This record gives sequence, C-alpha cells and structure tokens, in this order.
Amino acid sequence: MNDLVTSHATAEGRNNLHRYATWHLLRRLRRRSRGNDITHTQLTVVRQHLRAAPHLLN
Repeated sequence: MNDLVTSHATAEGRNNLHRYATWHLLRRLRRRSRGNDITHTQLTVVRQHLRAAPHLLN
C-alpha cells in the first residue's frame, strides 16, 4: 500500500492518499475485523479502494 501512496506526483496528493488510507480505510478495516484476523476479501477491497483513490485526485 505504501507504494500506491508514494507513487502520486504531488506532495499534496501523497498527503491526501496517506490520510485517506490511515484515517478511513485502515480505521474501517480494524473496526470491521473486531480484533479477529482480517480476511483476504477484506484486504482486497481495501486495496481496490486505495488503487482507485489516485484517479479521483487526478
């Protein structure tokens, strides 16, 4: 996931992607897992959302 964030061209874009991944995606993933192991499907969905985010920024 870190490569996706650092690949964005502008510093502002990288900062926004980092915030989105940290404050939205990871927080939601942790809340939904409720202390259990994260499933492959849950991780795949988070990756898909993070891959789509740079397209929205552009």
